[in-house]
Amino acid sequence: MKIHIALLFLLGTFTVSSIAQSNENNLKPWKEYEFIQYISTSGSSPQNIIGLDNNSSIILHAKHGVMRELLNQKNIEVTESQIKLLKTWRLIEEKDKMLQTTFPILDSSQTQQFRSQIQPKAPVLVEKLTPLIEELKIKLEALGRSDNAYSITFSYILDGLIWDEFEQAGLLKERNITVEKPFWDGEVWALYPKRNNVVGTNTISDQGVQFKINWTYQIIPKMVPFVSDFKNLTKMVEDYITQGEVINDEPLRIFEPYNLFDAKGKFTVPIIKEDKSNPLFTTSTKAAQLIAREVPVLLNLQEMQNEYDFRDQQQTLIIAYHELMWEVINTLVERNIVEKPKALANPSVAVSADIADLIFIVDKRPHTDN
Repeated sequence: MKIHIALLFLLGTFTVSSIAQSNENNLKPWKEYEFIQYISTSGSSPQNIIGLDNNSSIILHAKHGVMRELLNQKNIEVTESQIKLLKTWRLIEEKDKMLQTTFPILDSSQTQQFRSQIQPKAPVLVEKLTPLIEELKIKLEALGRSDNAYSITFSYILDGLIWDEFEQAGLLKERNITVEKPFWDGEVWALYPKRNNVVGTNTISDQGVQFKINWTYQIIPKMVPFVSDFKNLTKMVEDYITQGEVINDEPLRIFEPYNLFDAKGKFTVPIIKEDKSNPLFTTSTKAAQLIAREVPVLLNLQEMQNEYDFRDQQQTLIIAYHELMWEVINTLVERNIVEKPKALANPSVAVSADIADLIFIVDKRPHTDN
């Protein structure tokens, strides 16, 4: 059985080569940018490619177009193999010997303005979303897992189901790797500066089953003993798929401190079976549908596309919504509608058992009645 682990870090976590600050273009080191990927990939990723050699320097200097000779004058070494690689990965293009970055990079003034346009929209959306989030909390309380409300709201609704809803509404196209779009499909972009304490989601998946793990950079060190044990993670996922509970002694022993299951191996973290009979699924779906209806009304996508020179409204929606979803989760916390779990709110004092508040299971397999 092959287990797929999707490391869906929203932000670039690789340390890539820095560039010296340029007074002419006010360039910052690439590692200070927030590089975001909304993609399907066949293996590697644009983030990996940009992290090779000094590719990040080329990418940043080519934001507004640059001749190779100018790069040489700036002591930025460029080889034909680098250019070919970046072009093959559709990260730069070349016309009349001018290298041009193909994805949006917003500088500090653009990013500040962009975020200031989006931030006021979050409370408006939260007002309409609150009844459904309260409904979700009640259903989680009935399971004794109210502390998972934050992670399910963010990782399953705001950054999960919503993308399917956007596709069904015709606002986004499905991401497909093709001959014309090899290696990856989707959108990548960069903003400066980074947001503070941004949350992300990792997914461990196989055969329609997904283990969702919420994270921030601050909690990652305490999650490493859990997420790095690939052998036992695999066994645990296999056990859920085949038995519905953990039956192997080793994962039972290794993961017992994380509060994922009881003494008999029965999972106690929320399980969202994507079927109308599952109350967590029905409420989450209603919330995602509401967001998909409201976002195109709240955000002036055409105006944003023109102002920031985004390629089209699909790219504009993806970039703008990513900013909005972080504002929405922050607003929900500020208004005490959802509470940040201890592992995210105070990671320095979090213990292994608190990690369970960041984990839930999504079961997409066809439902069958017993």
